[in-house]
Amino acid sequence: MIRASMSIADKEQSAGMSSLKQVKISVNEQIAFEFKAACSAAELSMAVVLSRYMADYAKIKPVQVENEPDYSSRRLRREAIKDIVRQLEAIRDEEERYRDNIPQNLRGSVRFENAEELIALLDDAIDALTFE
Repeated sequence: MIRASMSIADKEQSAGMSSLKQVKISVNEQIAFEFKAACSAAELSMAVVLSRYMADYAKIKPVQVENEPDYSSRRLRREAIKDIVRQLEAIRDEEERYRDNIPQNLRGSVRFENAEELIALLDDAIDALTFE
């Protein structure tokens, strides 16, 4: 059996590193225990929960990343979906042109079947995203 042993410096470093990871939740041990249990049950990191709480407490708004689309309103989300539908329709049209230009003698080939399957999938996606 091989045993790994830690040097005193390793133990001190390990202890130092673990102390950096610890967060004092409350002076009341019961509250700290309940908080940890609630985070564990919700499968959330305590750090994430605390960060959200601190951001809410400080009234910090999320940072809008430059060039990141804004989907904050229903109208903007619907416009984005319509844009995606237009792109899918353009791709479908190009795939249909490709399929239609396959020579007659290759109509039963794998290329032709793949093109038809892709067109059907694109049609399904367009139907699923189309709303009025």
